Amino acid sequence: MKVKRSFNMGWAMAALVLMLAWPAMNAAQTAVDEGALNGVVYKKDKETPLKKAKVRLKAVEKRWGGRTYTSQPTDDNGMFALNGIPEGRYKVIVISKGGRKLKTRTVVNIESNKTLQRDFHVKARKGFFGNWQPCGLSFVLIGLLFLL
Repeated sequence: MKVKRSFNMGWAMAALVLMLAWPAMNAAQTAVDEGALNGVVYKKDKETPLKKAKVRLKAVEKRWGGRTYTSQPTDDNGMFALNGIPEGRYKVIVISKGGRKLKTRTVVNIESNKTLQRDFHVKARKGFFGNWQPCGLSFVLIGLLFLL
């Protein structure tokens, strides 16, 4: 005896609706867990805006695996904006126009559906030679001194 199987249109429609609605449900859930950070970056004097710098957030919590988020360069007024950041704790790093990392020693707490307004002032990190920036010729001269 053969069993005749029939196609159930109700299940097919339910599957189709679920496939179409799934991305929208997932996006809505993700948006709830995200926050933003806005503000101004100032130079060491706390008055002069730092132009064309980027603000980078690096996740402190291990569950995020050191994930980072970087803003677009600051405008002429030093303003920046970071949106769509998952909630959590982040270390703030400011990167100057030349790619140099500047100190802030700041950790921010991003909360879902909230925008944190925070201004930062930065000072250049001292390198091996302090604030002096050696050029290629300086390295050659220093190397010659060690050879003598």
